[in-house]
Amino acid sequence: MRKHIFVSVLFSISIITGCTGNKMQTRNIYENTKIQTYLAYSDLARISHLSLKNDGYLIGIEKRERESLGGIPQRHYPDRFSLIPELDENSENSQIKEAIQKRNKNFVKYTKYCTAMLITHIARYFEEPDNSPFNTHRKPYFLYNAYDVYKNDNLNYEDGYEALERLKERLVSDLTEKVQAWRKEPEKQERPYSHIIVFPMGWNNNQQESIYRYNTILDNIKEVARKEQNDCFKPLVIGFTWPSVWFGIENSWLKKNTSFLFSYFTK
Repeated sequence: MRKHIFVSVLFSISIITGCTGNKMQTRNIYENTKIQTYLAYSDLARISHLSLKNDGYLIGIEKRERESLGGIPQRHYPDRFSLIPELDENSENSQIKEAIQKRNKNFVKYTKYCTAMLITHIARYFEEPDNSPFNTHRKPYFLYNAYDVYKNDNLNYEDGYEALERLKERLVSDLTEKVQAWRKEPEKQERPYSHIIVFPMGWNNNQQESIYRYNTILDNIKEVARKEQNDCFKPLVIGFTWPSVWFGIENSWLKKNTSFLFSYFTK
């Protein structure tokens, strides 16, 4: 009997902590408390030494309640992300038509949540450190950083996606510039890049861990290439980070672990 009571109490606590956690997450991100905040998913926007070891970009994505955001489109998603035009009803290709209808139905379903995913910062890493005492890491150049402008949770949904469009233009510009410079004097410099590597990591880890793993994976690949006497590996990195840990910043062992366990049902 006692065992059943204990299980019931534990389950109730986990539900309560889950509900209170969602409310706490909308508080000011600079508030000095020990509650769960968004800081673990936007550290890059505030700490310069979180950096890539290779040329590349890092895109920070966060989840916020729609009511707290500005620039939310009426249809739940930006105009640039739209439904696929459906085929004419008289179309003979019924399978494609059915697939499009299914995709559009799911798309509307998944964009109607009370929370929204938005871009809060985009960092560019191309300036190599000179290894002086105060310059041992690549410093980020922010193409977009919501935390330079907004000091609360008053973030703008559309601003981040406009920045993502600018990143696309900048990426093409950076690659074109480096390739053209190499073609002019190929004998004097190395090829710009051997690979473009996209890292969409974020399952139950915060931003610091994501960046650490990006660098570790590439270091291991470089080590293998070195052992095989292949020095041609020079990647361009595009990394994405997003919130994926429930109560990752929490002093209570019970709250942290029970919430972590029950998060799997949602994920």
